[in-house]
Amino acid sequence: MPLNKVENTMFLNKKNHSTTPTHGTSQRKEGKSTTEDEEEDEDIRPTRWLYDRQKIEGYMRWTAISRIGAGMNNLGNSCFMNSVLQTLVYIPPLRNFIATITKQDSKRYQDVQGFDPLSTLQRLFNEATSNTRVISPTYIFKNLKRLSKGFRPGRQEDAQEF
Repeated sequence: MPLNKVENTMFLNKKNHSTTPTHGTSQRKEGKSTTEDEEEDEDIRPTRWLYDRQKIEGYMRWTAISRIGAGMNNLGNSCFMNSVLQTLVYIPPLRNFIATITKQDSKRYQDVQGFDPLSTLQRLFNEATSNTRVISPTYIFKNLKRLSKGFRPGRQEDAQEF
């Protein structure tokens, strides 16, 4: 039986922390029938927004469809870094947010030696989506020590640590 069948799903009842089987619809106190997705959405809605809600909701969607981007060269045990960077390129909220960063905004996050992580991500996203060839993110690889003192170019590292 397919996993996406409604009859097969379970959800966590947040009020009493018990697991409850679902059957496609539920009854609200007012008597209105709702789908479980709608009910679950109500449970996880924020009570207060820290940033402009419409802007954040806009970041959550792809604003344009782009072709599959470039692969990345292994720069000497850089597979861990490449796998994370390739994943970041395809996260709509992050990509949309980074696209809105101005030079003035990104300079606030620049370190004393001039490494600017936000403009570096902008450059990476642009290169990865506008090329069909392999790219070499050496400008990130050379700055690994700035991201974390434990990282050294050429050493085997774990993606989750990057």
